[in-house]
Amino acid sequence: MELTNRAIKGTFIVASSTYLIDLISFLRSIVLARLLVPEYFGIVALAYFFYNIIRQLKEFNLDSALIYKPDVSKEDFSTHFVLKLLLALFTLLVIAIASPVLTRFYGPDVTKIILIFAFFSIFQEAAATPRVVLEKELLFSRVAIINIVKEIIKTIVPIWMVFLGFGLWSLVAMAVLDMAVPFFGFLVTKTWKLSLRFNKKIAIWFLKYSSYMWISGLCITLMYEFDDFLVGVIVGMAALGLYSKAYDFSKLPTQLVTHIVNRVSLPLYSKLKDNKQELSVAFNSFLYFIFRLTLPLALVLFIVAPEFIYFFLGVKWSGAILLLRLLIIYSVLRSIQDDCSALFYGVGRPKIMTAITSLQAIMIVVLGPFFIYFYRVNGAAIFVDLMTIIGIILIYKNVSDLVYVEYRKNFLVPSISALLGLLAVFVLMKNCYISALLVRLIIKLFLFIVVYTGALILFSRDELSQNFKHVFEILKPELLRRR
Repeated sequence: MELTNRAIKGTFIVASSTYLIDLISFLRSIVLARLLVPEYFGIVALAYFFYNIIRQLKEFNLDSALIYKPDVSKEDFSTHFVLKLLLALFTLLVIAIASPVLTRFYGPDVTKIILIFAFFSIFQEAAATPRVVLEKELLFSRVAIINIVKEIIKTIVPIWMVFLGFGLWSLVAMAVLDMAVPFFGFLVTKTWKLSLRFNKKIAIWFLKYSSYMWISGLCITLMYEFDDFLVGVIVGMAALGLYSKAYDFSKLPTQLVTHIVNRVSLPLYSKLKDNKQELSVAFNSFLYFIFRLTLPLALVLFIVAPEFIYFFLGVKWSGAILLLRLLIIYSVLRSIQDDCSALFYGVGRPKIMTAITSLQAIMIVVLGPFFIYFYRVNGAAIFVDLMTIIGIILIYKNVSDLVYVEYRKNFLVPSISALLGLLAVFVLMKNCYISALLVRLIIKLFLFIVVYTGALILFSRDELSQNFKHVFEILKPELLRRR
């Protein structure tokens, strides 16, 4: 009974803290974008690319190995801790060796930032072990409190630094705080007694268990970040700043819906992997739910992009309007792709996702430069859309072998409802001029939501109610067991 109560409490805390953190992050992003020039965001994005690529060379997803390791001992925790530290030091060493080359081609600021990231990543890796300890003990409230405190600190400090005139380095400080604060939070709460005991056999088990995810992780890093590198090198830092901001906003539907759902869907898919009929019901229920929420969220970004950018970020970010609209396909399909990824991992078929992400990574490395060279920063957004479409086609070809996909039920009604909502907004804006940006934003947003929701209810009222109830019934017990 006590475990169940802790699970219920943990579920509420995780959900509440996740959305609170997303809200703080969103507001911080708007404030910093209003205060700083796009070029600064471009420099930091390019530095992040190099840091993440080098970091990925040693990224074996050891945290997942520790979470799923049965009968975990103190020596397992200490070996995990030491191994994470050694790999972080290895990353710092590689970046230090490569720094003269990076400085020559990309300038001293980018190199300094990469070195700073690499140094403070030691704290980030050191925080992983105590975080896993808390998660295994279902002490989610401590993790949530530390994460919320981290978000508040990394919001207040950078904004304060901007007013002090630190400019670019306020964004660097934000990243540093994101890496360092959790470690000191876990240290203060005495989550886990620090130990440097190292067991070679346990370390080998960790590396073997996690090694198959290494290729997939590297490909995912290339797939989602190589476009940043190309835009920064070919077009320039200011263009990269605009692109990275538009790209971040385009990920909101996935962050707000799919990433939350996947925490439950993945273990459920794993449980049902030997029953194709029940697995199909679960997959279609989640897809039904995800698409009906992420599609309107993505289209809202498309509809209100001009008003949102001009009113909240300012005219200096106007170049991000077209980019945000071009990324609409990616914004919609990314949420579906991530749900399918959870299916592949849940049924023990990660090689499928690895093969597809590898192909997408090769595409962006080989073909991405041509799109960006000829079409500049807009070419990056177009290519990301194209790459995502190809990925979805390949993914659903393999998904059909695992489950029965109800395409018409899942996609037809919300697509028609969304088109009606877009048409209503277009007709209104064509025949009614509204000069006030905020008023125009609110009217467009309200009209689209009313028409979309109304059409959705009109076309599938009983089905909608039944499926949402079914998803809730799936989520409820699985969340209790998961948390």
